[in-house]
Amino acid sequence: YLKLGEEMHQANLAAIKTAEKFIFLEYFIVTGGKMYDELMAALYEKAAAGVEIRMMVDEMGSLSTLPKDFYQSCAAHQIKSIPYNPLSPSLFKFISFRDHRKMTIVDGRVAITGGINIGDEYINEKVRFGHWKDMALRLEGEAVFSLTTMFINMWDSSAGPVSPLARFRGRVAPPAGNELVMPFCDGPMNARSPAANTYMTIFANAKDYLYLTTPYLILDTDLTNCILLAARSGVDVRIITPGIPDKKLVYATTRAFYGDLLAEGVRIYEYAPGFIHGKVLVSDTPTAITRQRGA
Repeated sequence: YLKLGEEMHQANLAAIKTAEKFIFLEYFIVTGGKMYDELMAALYEKAAAGVEIRMMVDEMGSLSTLPKDFYQSCAAHQIKSIPYNPLSPSLFKFISFRDHRKMTIVDGRVAITGGINIGDEYINEKVRFGHWKDMALRLEGEAVFSLTTMFINMWDSSAGPVSPLARFRGRVAPPAGNELVMPFCDGPMNARSPAANTYMTIFANAKDYLYLTTPYLILDTDLTNCILLAARSGVDVRIITPGIPDKKLVYATTRAFYGDLLAEGVRIYEYAPGFIHGKVLVSDTPTAITRQRGA
């Protein structure tokens, strides 16, 4: 568990340093600055050593932030780079179908994923909305292959050629414990809404507590009812939202949901030092809460 962007950035650099075969990066926002410069320097070094590197950047998320020479610099250093869903005449498609993932995968052995983009505000080198609180996870083991598969599917949907998945399965040691990590994804090609369904299943099965952090609390009717039913059933429901917003309209929308939730006993806290960008849901797992409480 990486409790801040500063920790995630260092974990990213450390993982990249160990790469021998390939590095995959997929990010919604990429912005020039200290974090970007350090990341790209590490990638250039590995590319020069013969490591295959692919980097996919969301076109809209990085529309006004991506360094102008990004694609040229990548090509000059033998790094494959592509935009996801480039600007097109169909504004609906351009706006609605976005790649909001943030992850780095190294040799199929290590993956780092969470809410953290590439930009100096995420590591508190640049102050935009007070202290930026974010979270990420560093994974090893078989779960990494799930993230690798997600990346390859998105890459092939954008670049065309089909990549042989078997070539990117890392050699991993047998599991040391009984823990289960199961990455899953959502997207425009999946009509079953796995993310929303997973959340509602967790809400419906909670017995003791539901703890959530989110930068944007925008609930549809189904999610609202699931949270309210949990609270009415005696589940301890707590939600943390930003104290300082990044988007005033979204902040107003978030607060518009407070009344109904508070009336049913949901406790809502705002992160007073600044903007909390992490998206975390924890339910009925006391050991996980104990590990994170010090953050």
